Amino acid sequence: MLADDLAVLDGDQVQAGPRALDLLSAGGERTVRGGDRSRATLGSVPAALPLAGIAVLDWGERFALTSVPMEDRPAVIGAHRMFPACLSTPALLLLELLAVPIVRMTRPPDPTRVVETGATLLDAFE
Repeated sequence: MLADDLAVLDGDQVQAGPRALDLLSAGGERTVRGGDRSRATLGSVPAALPLAGIAVLDWGERFALTSVPMEDRPAVIGAHRMFPACLSTPALLLLELLAVPIVRMTRPPDPTRVVETGATLLDAFE
């Protein structure tokens, strides 16, 4: 895992984020966000790695992993761009993002299944 909640791209490289993961319930080393979450420390990773794909995460009763169809990808990417400055992103970069695998993963809000969630996502991008 390179980042939690945010990916910073430099060309086709994803930059590593803070080395922590905030979990919805107990499981981390300390509580954060007013006690709503617990924080787990992540291990070291390279400063940047090539973008393997994009995962859109949803909560649901059971696991489901589906590929996002090409015609839906512009809306998926557009919905997750955070800052107005991103609107000036070169069109070529957006087209390149559409070409990487994009999956939608639904998973139960069960902290004991975090490892299973990660493994499923890794398999999706190999």
